[in-house]
Amino acid sequence: MQNNKLMSSSSSLLLVIDAQKKLMPAIHNSVSILHRSAVLLDVARRMAIPRVISEHCSNKIGCTLPFISSVAGEHQIIDKTHFSVADEPNAMKDIAAYGKRQLIIVGAEAHICVLQTAMGFASEGFEVFLVKDAIGSRNPDHVDEAIQRAALSGIHTVNTEMVIFEWLQRADSEQFKQSLPVIKRLSSSPDSLEALELLFG
Repeated sequence: MQNNKLMSSSSSLLLVIDAQKKLMPAIHNSVSILHRSAVLLDVARRMAIPRVISEHCSNKIGCTLPFISSVAGEHQIIDKTHFSVADEPNAMKDIAAYGKRQLIIVGAEAHICVLQTAMGFASEGFEVFLVKDAIGSRNPDHVDEAIQRAALSGIHTVNTEMVIFEWLQRADSEQFKQSLPVIKRLSSSPDSLEALELLFG
C-alpha cells in the first residue's frame, strides 16, 4: 500500500519479530538490532503505542529475550509456526483489533519472517514500515535483498530515528521530555547482550 503520510503515534502498532534466545545470537549485528528495537519499544511504551511480539516455534528456538520483554512492558505475544505472522490463525484478526493501520516492524530474520509478515499485512491494506537498522539476518546480504523486495511491494523502509521523531512530532511536549533519555541511548554503543541488559535494566 503506497502512502505518503508520516508515521503517527495514534495510528501505529510496533511488531517485534522473533527476538528469541536461540535465534538472535546467530544474527549478524544482533546487538545493534536489539539495541534499536529496545529503544523503539521503550518509546512506544511511554507513548502507549501497542506492542506485539511474535515467537517462532518457541519450544525449539526459545522465548523472547527477557530484557526485550521487560522493556516492552505490557504486550501481546503471538506464538507462531508460520513464517509470516499474517498467516498465523487469528493473528491478523488480533492485530486488526487494535485499530492501528500503520505497522512498524523490527526483528529477524529480515528475508524470511520479517519480509513475509510485512508483505502479508501490506496485502491486507496495512501501511507497513520496515525499520532498516532494526532488522537482521544471519547473512547481511539477505537484509538488503529483503529491503529491495519490500520496496517493490510498496512497503516503506525507515530508520529508528525516523519512527521516533515522527511519533513525537514536536519538542515541547511532555512525551518528548519523557522519551529524551531513551533517545539518548541511541548514541551509546553496547558491544554485547550483557551490556544491552545493563543499559535497559
